[in-house]
Formats: sequence, C-alpha cells, structure tokens
Amino acid sequence: MKVVVVCVVLLFACACVVRVGAADPKRPKISEVFQTSVTLNVTVTNSSSEIKGDYRVDQPAGKSYLAGVRSPGNEHLIYVERYDIERSFDVDGTKCHTAATKGKMEPLFGFTETAKYNGTKTEAGKKLNLWSQVQPEGLTETVAVLADSVDTPVWYRVESKGLLLAYTFEDFKARAQESKWFEIPKECRSHLEMQ
Repeated sequence: MKVVVVCVVLLFACACVVRVGAADPKRPKISEVFQTSVTLNVTVTNSSSEIKGDYRVDQPAGKSYLAGVRSPGNEHLIYVERYDIERSFDVDGTKCHTAATKGKMEPLFGFTETAKYNGTKTEAGKKLNLWSQVQPEGLTETVAVLADSVDTPVWYRVESKGLLLAYTFEDFKARAQESKWFEIPKECRSHLEMQ
C-alpha cells in the first residue's frame, strides 16, 4: 500500500513540475501610444498592395496617423483618424476623401488581454512569442512580440476569409506623440469648410 501511495505522490509531483515548466510566458501589455516605421501588406480577395511608411497612434486621445508610399504605383498617401472630431482623412496623391468616425477608437492590441499563447517562432534571428484571438465576427488577430521584451510587437496580423492585414513594425517606440502628427492634412482642410 505504501508503494502505491508513494507512486501516486511521485506521479502527481512530476505532473506539477511538467505543468509549471510549460507555463505561458508573461502576457504582453503593448502601449496604445506609439510610433514606428511600418510595412503594411493589405490583401483583399486576390488584390494586394503594400504601404511603407510612418505610423503613429494615440488611442486614448482617439488619433492615428499613417503616411507612406503605396505600391504598386508608388503613390504617396496620408491617413489620419480623429475620433475627437468624428472624422477620418485619406489623401491619395492630392485627392482627399473624408469619412465619419463614431464612438471610441478601439485599441489595436486590446485583444491581448484575453488572447491565447500560440508558442514561439524565430524570425530574422529574433525569438518571438505569438498571441492570437479569434473574434466573434470571424477575424483572427495575432501579434508576435519579442520574447525578451514582451511589450514590443514585431508584427501584427488580422485575417478573415478574403482579407489579410499584415503590419510589420520596425523600431516600435512607446512614447507620447506631438499633436502636429494628427493635424488635418492640408489637402482636406477645404472639405471641413464645406460641411
């Protein structure tokens, strides 16, 4: 009987050690106020484009800024979201398009609070931790963070049937943003006067 009890205790202890050894890494808490160089690949059905540029976000203030070059076509673009004035501004070349923004700007990385850890991956010599979440509307969000700096994203993807948004970040910096980055583009100022 003692042998059986000792074996059960040893098996339980081994199972606990294995479970502790396999614990998920620290959950990321990525800043929603940041700046980074970005490459954004957008694929919708069979059409794709790439944007390389500067991306700045101040989510608590409801503001974002993306400026860069879209290819194919080498077209310069600026995209500014301003939830504080309920408008977004999209400049392709010299043409401005505006749209309404309602409510509150959603956090880009908010899904990480409940995301599932999906293991590690090594890319370009960097060890990454992957975190994913399937949203009720069928979107899958995944972020790869540096294993030795879990609050620093390397890439972020949004996928669903017929859609892929793939952000690759370089030199991601969590820091306050100057208001000048979120000013209404000059190409769009006359649009506001007409409304």
